[in-house]
Amino acid sequence: MRENAINAVLFPLITAFLAAEFPALNVKCYKSYNPTQQGAASGALVVFNRFGKINRYGSPRRTSYWESGTEYYKETQILETNYRASALLIENPKTATSATVTAGDIAEAVADYLQSADGLASLRSAGLSIYRITDIQVGYITDDRNRDESSPSFEFTIQYESVKVRSANIITTFEAGLYPV
Repeated sequence: MRENAINAVLFPLITAFLAAEFPALNVKCYKSYNPTQQGAASGALVVFNRFGKINRYGSPRRTSYWESGTEYYKETQILETNYRASALLIENPKTATSATVTAGDIAEAVADYLQSADGLASLRSAGLSIYRITDIQVGYITDDRNRDESSPSFEFTIQYESVKVRSANIITTFEAGLYPV
């Protein structure tokens, strides 16, 4: 499975969850570190980025089969890749109440969903699974308007299979012979 295929599963899944969890906020999901500048978001935001290394576990499973007179072989490798999710939400301390949603609440909700039975089932139906989710780290940034904002984040590891199908070379000549050992 390629990175954009993983993103095509992850982003709509998280966006739909956040729309149901926080309907008044209209939380958007984006990939961070895009090749082009997107500008600062004006509302609630969750950004994802892939980082670190892609871990390969075990050796590939190889099976072969025939189709229309051609032999194919399929190699399946289990891979793990790391993602970081960060939540951003401009907060106004003057209007905050005990019911006000914070960026930390959004990050915690996303982490909870990825570990929930519903989240795991949705990921599994798309060929993904969560290997681990780390603790939520709370950091602070100064935004483009010189405001201090909370930027909670957590890391999670997605496990999936990489499947490659190739045709086998056809044997065109065969030479029989007896050879001394």
